[in-house]
Amino acid sequence: MKRIIAVSCVLVLLVLVGRVFGAPMYSASVVVRDQNGQLMAGVPVRLEVHTTSEYEFALGTTNANGYVYLSVTAAGFLEYMFVTITNQNYEILYSQGTSTTSSNYLYPTFRVGLDINRNDVVDGW
Repeated sequence: MKRIIAVSCVLVLLVLVGRVFGAPMYSASVVVRDQNGQLMAGVPVRLEVHTTSEYEFALGTTNANGYVYLSVTAAGFLEYMFVTITNQNYEILYSQGTSTTSSNYLYPTFRVGLDINRNDVVDGW
């Protein structure tokens, strides 16, 4: 009986430690503007996190203020993480802070133009 209680206590302790010291969270607070500097709503954004143990991603869309917050949890040590815009009709004219190999968070900004025919020339709105 003592052995069953001891094993049960160890299992409960392992579950509690796993919850308290679970996989780290990685996040990005993304802002997207058009080529004129106006905030853009409805832009699809992707956060990718690559660790020594796994690959995770999160998808989101910017709100009326051109903002989206994305987060994932992933076990292991960070190798790299990055944020990108997933709509192929947008040409990224400028970006800043879109990737890291040493931090659990990003604050990237994008300035994009519309490129419907995908020739790397901004077509306008």
